[in-house]
Amino acid sequence: MKMKSISAILISTSLLALSLSAKNPGGPKPDAMNELIIKCRSSFELLQASEKPIPAFVIQEAEGLAIATVTRGGIGIGGQKGKGFVITKTEGGWSAPSSFDTGGGSIGLQLGVETVQYVFVLNTKTAIEQFVGNEVSLDAKASATAGPDHAAAANDKMPKSDIYIYSISDGAFAGATIGGVYVSVDTDLNNLVYSNLFTPNQILSGEVPAPSLMDTFYSQLNSIVEGE
Repeated sequence: MKMKSISAILISTSLLALSLSAKNPGGPKPDAMNELIIKCRSSFELLQASEKPIPAFVIQEAEGLAIATVTRGGIGIGGQKGKGFVITKTEGGWSAPSSFDTGGGSIGLQLGVETVQYVFVLNTKTAIEQFVGNEVSLDAKASATAGPDHAAAANDKMPKSDIYIYSISDGAFAGATIGGVYVSVDTDLNNLVYSNLFTPNQILSGEVPAPSLMDTFYSQLNSIVEGE
């Protein structure tokens, strides 16, 4: 399906999607994706301004990126819950975002609540597959490690994991713990944004137009990829 045809279909059905969401108060708000894009873009900018930003070479070699804000904590064994989106690298740049939810337990001594911004650098197709299913455990099929820093650029022997994890909490580097986290596609939000027309894999194919609010984020990523 050509890009113009897809755009025409999305425009013609957008009012219907918004009407359906208004009749379903339990569903996502009409501006939920815009709010998610702004939050995820802010998370990426915070990380890039931290003491351990993602090096350009990591993004240049990536197959995709997933960004999420996760709230975790409790007393004793805690829990965690969050929301984010995933995009993939395409021949023309970057795909439209597919939204997802995260959840699961948090093992270890927990006291209080913290919010963590995660950026998952997806290095393989296996990694991308973790973000297009339902209740997929991130550490079940894909290897995940803390992402390399700028000093690692010269180390050609550095092993590459399926997923590199970068995270920040309250402005400080937060490590790379994801044990017990599962990911599920946010079907309701995707259906609202893309008018019930596309699967997550189709959204990530590069053939589906992205929300216009993504343009600023794409420009940021392209500047990094192109070494500007």
